[in-house]
Amino acid sequence: MLSPARILEGVVRGVGSGGNESGIPSPQGFVCVDDRYSGKPLVFAGTVGLIPRVIRGRDSTKKKARPGDLIVVVGNRVGLDGIHGATFSSVALDSRSPVTAVQIGDPITQKKMSDALIKEARDRGLYSSITDNGAGGLSCSVAEMAKEMRLPAGRQGGCVVSLEKVPLKYAGLLPWQIWISESQERMTLAVPPSKWNALRDLLKRHGVEAAVIGTFTDSGRAVVRFGGKVVMDMEMEFLHDGRPVQFQKSESPKIATAPAPAPSKNLSRSLTRLLSDPSIGSFSFISSQYDHEVQGGSVTKPLQGRGRVNAEATVTRPLLSSQKAVVLSQGYAPWYAELDSYRMATAAIDSAIRSAIAAGADPDHLALLDNFCWCSSGSPERLFQLKEAARACHDAAIAYGAPFISGKDSMFNDFKGFDAKGNPIAISVPPTLLISAISVARASSRRGRPVRCRREEQGALSAFLPRGERRARRLRAFHRSRRSRGRAREGVSGRNARAGGGRRFARETAGGQNPVWREPR
Repeated sequence: MLSPARILEGVVRGVGSGGNESGIPSPQGFVCVDDRYSGKPLVFAGTVGLIPRVIRGRDSTKKKARPGDLIVVVGNRVGLDGIHGATFSSVALDSRSPVTAVQIGDPITQKKMSDALIKEARDRGLYSSITDNGAGGLSCSVAEMAKEMRLPAGRQGGCVVSLEKVPLKYAGLLPWQIWISESQERMTLAVPPSKWNALRDLLKRHGVEAAVIGTFTDSGRAVVRFGGKVVMDMEMEFLHDGRPVQFQKSESPKIATAPAPAPSKNLSRSLTRLLSDPSIGSFSFISSQYDHEVQGGSVTKPLQGRGRVNAEATVTRPLLSSQKAVVLSQGYAPWYAELDSYRMATAAIDSAIRSAIAAGADPDHLALLDNFCWCSSGSPERLFQLKEAARACHDAAIAYGAPFISGKDSMFNDFKGFDAKGNPIAISVPPTLLISAISVARASSRRGRPVRCRREEQGALSAFLPRGERRARRLRAFHRSRRSRGRAREGVSGRNARAGGGRRFARETAGGQNPVWREPR
């Protein structure tokens, strides 16, 4: 096992390469420390993208390949790295775990590819559908696009792929390895034959490799060839829905209870010990290694106030021509899971929503994402905790009126190995649920800056409980009252404001950091 310091160093460097080196700012983050993460550390990384609502007169959210479209692979070449990457993230680690499951990143290729596809090819309508080669590689990207083809009712899409046409990093790869190798720097496109030459020339100018590897059909079958031989011929219906359903049982775990600790007699020492916890203390040494000013749209910074405190939420303006900004926050409470996974999930959701609203988010225009990282998911007790957490997501989303728009899961974050003395050990992560909140705010208003709430307002931001509907309504009412006060302030002239009309706020700046707002007494 590598030391935690070595793992942290590698993670920090990897996030920087995947983000800043690809032209993406890194404004937000968090650190959660627990001994149970030493066996299989969890790393969460995500991005926010924008697309026009309409592209060339068509709804941009509707992308479907057509029969006869060419299957084009663009970007990084295929190698042994990234094989079984998706399954690797959801199985227990041991001495037999393949090193090749980890992708070898290439942010420069990714940046060139995204610039060519998004800034030019998309707006010129040179492809009809596109998807990434993440989990499952070509096996998933091609099959998913074939399944979602634009066809008359009753007909099913299909594909014919020639794997020998796929660009490789080196010779010697077997057909199944080419078919499932994963890479975030590789995309699959459906390209009308009449537009292939224009797309190829555009990508060549950007230094991006592209190759035609097959054709989309309306046969209802996925046919894969290699060296002139058919290595796979499968019905699309079986490929996507042929897996038998597995029924499992869950059982409520027995919770070990312990007497409450005696009240501390030295509160200063207790507070110092609490603040020294790396999950609570500053991680500015990480935040300062990233560039949050890439693209020049940051409104609030990752370090705020006189003490350069790590922000619970950040605000970024992705389009400098618009005053609209994106608010990002997160919530998590893995230590709570062993006691009550339902309340753990609601606490994570509540924390993410409160942080976003304190930064200026509109609760009526806010969405959530979930990321479940569980352990020993074949255990009835762990399955019960998983069910309770999922039930809490449902209940809290309804109570707050905040939909879940996406999510991911990794179900077996366990490690089996040996310690320094050769003794067998098994380490499992605590059941972990990361909730991310995303919303929109106006960058020009007081929203998007750190807010200090009055005591009566803090009640509306209290922790979510099963009786959360009333709290959710008070939360929205509080936000509406803030908006109305903001409009009242904007309507007061400078003279009246100096005379006391409206509510005044004093502005303090410290070391070029974010303004700190406080209400004068």
